[in-house]
Amino acid sequence: MPILPNDGCRLAWISVVCTVLGCMVTVACHEAQTGPPLPLAIAVTPTEVWSGGEVFVTSPVLEPLRLVPGIDYVLLLDGDTLDTWRPEFTTLSATIPPVYSGHYWLTLVLVDGRRDSARIRVIGENRPNRYIGGLIQAVGVGGSAALGAVEWATPWGYGLLDLEDGSLSAIPGLGSTGIGEPVPKIYAPGPSYRAGYVVVDMSIRDSASAPQVWQSGPTAADFRFDHVLDCQHLVAAGLPYTAAELSTGGCLLLDHAGAVFTNGIRVLADSGLVAGEFRFSPGAGWAIIVTRYRMQTFPEHLRAWPVFRGNGDLEYTLSGIAEVPGAAFSPDGDTLYAVVARPDPTTASLRWSADIFETATGRLLASLEVPDVVELIDIVLDPVLGRAYVAYRTEERFVRGEFTGCGMAVLDRGTWALSVGVPAREIWRSIGHGGAAQFDSATMQLHVMHFWAGDEQVKVHTYDTR
Repeated sequence: MPILPNDGCRLAWISVVCTVLGCMVTVACHEAQTGPPLPLAIAVTPTEVWSGGEVFVTSPVLEPLRLVPGIDYVLLLDGDTLDTWRPEFTTLSATIPPVYSGHYWLTLVLVDGRRDSARIRVIGENRPNRYIGGLIQAVGVGGSAALGAVEWATPWGYGLLDLEDGSLSAIPGLGSTGIGEPVPKIYAPGPSYRAGYVVVDMSIRDSASAPQVWQSGPTAADFRFDHVLDCQHLVAAGLPYTAAELSTGGCLLLDHAGAVFTNGIRVLADSGLVAGEFRFSPGAGWAIIVTRYRMQTFPEHLRAWPVFRGNGDLEYTLSGIAEVPGAAFSPDGDTLYAVVARPDPTTASLRWSADIFETATGRLLASLEVPDVVELIDIVLDPVLGRAYVAYRTEERFVRGEFTGCGMAVLDRGTWALSVGVPAREIWRSIGHGGAAQFDSATMQLHVMHFWAGDEQVKVHTYDTR
């Protein structure tokens, strides 16, 4: 004797159970229906998404179905399976993996063979990274050009790095061909209060320092000597340092031991800041030192981080900070954005954050902790949109060595919240740390230079931002 006397009673009974038990039994209700399944049609939002961002696939066909990933369906990005979850009965969600910028097909395939696709545009890393050998450190000099000190390559001296194609061109008058001749003593060329000028030093290896101001240009051949910078302080012979030209005609100088001088007068005896460079605000009304190599081995070594007036006067110091590898000023100079490391009181490591300070006082206005990173590299402000871009490095450990990943975090300057983390496409063997970032307004791309300590190499990643 059948449990249910006829199909009509059976369907009516199931309808009641569906009302009581909800969507789980609703599946059974639909499975009891006859006729061909409804065609699958998906809607995808957003259609323009960051690499590392979230995308949503919606269809009313999904509502009554049991959906176990890999069994009942797969979601593909140009043929590669994505990890998914189900925030609503009609919706699937997935994170876009590290891919290069471009257009991709997002395809949903159900177990019964139904499928549908939608075209999306992904914004991420623009191209494979580039390796440039011989460079110690480099700083951006506008557009897609960077200026760096070259060693263990021919010629020694300063070279202009094209961040687009990775080519390195020697600068006439700032090169050497052999040991005992002039060598670069300022590894990270210093800024000038005048836009388009840099401070370099190509003096004899064992002689006193001789900083010079050069006018930069779009090609190596466009660089021109301007004048010798009178710093009124002799750095110990043969040792590296960095300097910046002030509007007063003097200079700010950071020597190899971390002492800071303004026009020859020592303003900080032992700042603990090494391998650093100066950053000016627009108009050179303010200056701060950023360091290129983190001191994570000694997180208890806190520094009084100096902030200077444009004339070189020490205005104040930021306390409780172990490292400031990157900083940027707002266009009016009133706000200072910085990536900062502080000791974590519960561990022996550093805690990284992106902070906003009032420039005139050093008052902390906002702080956003960035977890799960080995270091924050640099911070750059978008000149058009209300965004800040933070370059970062993560760490991945494998059986045969230590490898590292990197990426670009996008921050909303209005809310100071993380919008998305855009991972680089490739991971690489970790042998160094530190770096610098530069925004190219012509292409709206962010170039990130990673410095490999001890190996004189720079690795460049380029990210689209539009």
